[in-house]
Amino acid sequence: MNKNKMKRTSGLILLIIQTFIIHNLIAADEKRIQGWSLGALPVIAFDADLGFRYGAIANIYDYGKDSAYPDYEHSFYLQYDRSTKGAANIMFIYDSKYLFPGYRVTAEGSYLTEEALDFFGFNGYNTTYKEDYIQAGNPLYKSLYYFKMQRKMPRIKLNLQKKIGKHLHTYLAYTFCHFDLDTVDLKSINNNRTEKIPYTQGGLFGNFLNWGIIDSKAKNGGTHHLGRFGLIYDSRDRESNPNTGFWSEAQFIVSPAIHNSYAFSKICLTQRQYIPLLRNKLTLAYRLSYQAKLSGEIPFYYLPVYFESTPNPDYDGLGGSRTMRGIMRNRVVGNDLLLGNIELRWNAYHFLVKGQNLDIVWCLFSDAGYITKKYPIPSYSAPEAVTFFSSSEKDGIHPSIGAGLHAVLNQNFVLTFDYARALDKRDGISGLYINIGFLF
Repeated sequence: MNKNKMKRTSGLILLIIQTFIIHNLIAADEKRIQGWSLGALPVIAFDADLGFRYGAIANIYDYGKDSAYPDYEHSFYLQYDRSTKGAANIMFIYDSKYLFPGYRVTAEGSYLTEEALDFFGFNGYNTTYKEDYIQAGNPLYKSLYYFKMQRKMPRIKLNLQKKIGKHLHTYLAYTFCHFDLDTVDLKSINNNRTEKIPYTQGGLFGNFLNWGIIDSKAKNGGTHHLGRFGLIYDSRDRESNPNTGFWSEAQFIVSPAIHNSYAFSKICLTQRQYIPLLRNKLTLAYRLSYQAKLSGEIPFYYLPVYFESTPNPDYDGLGGSRTMRGIMRNRVVGNDLLLGNIELRWNAYHFLVKGQNLDIVWCLFSDAGYITKKYPIPSYSAPEAVTFFSSSEKDGIHPSIGAGLHAVLNQNFVLTFDYARALDKRDGISGLYINIGFLF
């Protein structure tokens, strides 16, 4: 066994021993929480190219005086982080079943900046990905940022749910968002660098523009007003850390042609189930989601957005921390998509910390995605494009496997550590993710 493997194994054994010691010292029955509860994390990171990132994430819960724990009366989620080279993410989400009797209200206001958003083209393996292109010193090296682009996006959302049966809800929502797109600003990134990163005509995104693969109308982004409506069936025993029940939805999305934007409609069908193998201790959970275009033309930049009606934001995907862990973000992009996740969750320990409930949950998981209908690529004549796509491979299932550790505060605030590996090198190698909340 090599030294790195020995270190990883020793670290895992030490973590398990520490968890057992803590459990034996302060294990306790679950306490019903009233009033206010705060979960918060600092955001501290450094990237040699993007600079020092700093900020914080906080989730404030109001459980009320007559506690319906683990339900909360009001939730306030705040996220703020910046980079010394211009990236900024600001997000506020409010969620409550008590603001207006009979309705659940979720509101979001965000401004999201991506200086280096993953861009791998369309239709999975049909678009060539070579790690050689981003490895300095390799004969095929193009640029460290060859598979990147820039995006700035303000977004406003208002979601309403109304209970119409024991477990049945109607869903109505409005979303405004504006996509501002460009190639990566390597001039800013190269500032003060001794060894400059080559530009290579704006990377793959720039090449797609030059080859005519991306419509000139969509190249700079656009503004969209989305109407969303559907039905939800929710019989979970708890929302954030369920042990049993179903969560199913059928959601229709309509984007009208306002502000010269693209008009399209989609359907999103999602099924979640939580199967208690040992009640409140061991749970088998899965999610299946099918998202497909019904009409119109979805612009390329809206294809990766993964829709759900939960209070969480709509995420980029498929690939990455919120859809397929271990697989590069936005690797699986097409008109119609199928996503599958399965997790075995072990609620190993429960104890009290300063009067607050804390659970430690381990999990093993597997994620997979599949394009059921490709995004049509416009005709092209550029010789480089002909060579590029002629080497494309047949697409297929994109799988990954991994394991995770979750710290659950008062059954709602969840700190997640996930590590996953892609099972096909064309999807990347691996990913380590520190997030808030379970994947589903």
